[in-house]
Amino acid sequence: MDGASAGALYAVPREARAVGAEWDRLAEASVRPPVFGPELIKDLPEPARRWLAHVVAPGTPLWRTAVVTMRGQIRLGAWRRFTAHQVITVPEGYIWAATHAVMFACVRTCSAV
Repeated sequence: MDGASAGALYAVPREARAVGAEWDRLAEASVRPPVFGPELIKDLPEPARRWLAHVVAPGTPLWRTAVVTMRGQIRLGAWRRFTAHQVITVPEGYIWAATHAVMFACVRTCSAV
């Protein structure tokens, strides 16, 4: 992914266009993550160092961001079908953007933290 732009990898979904710049900023954190190495755990207590060295291989990307697409049902009075896109970046925040049907209308919702 070196040299790639987050915008090209994770297009802003229609439901999140109002916060598109923020979506791009959060997704950008996933373009080039740092990698795990012994220097990151050198100051931890011995049991923690031993466990992390056992479960995480050197060079493993330390992703802070996930971009997720989901669909299912959500209870808004009655159960309604929905589709949603979410970008989560630790510790900066997240955006959850969904579309759901209410009667004959399509409702778009976006929530950001």
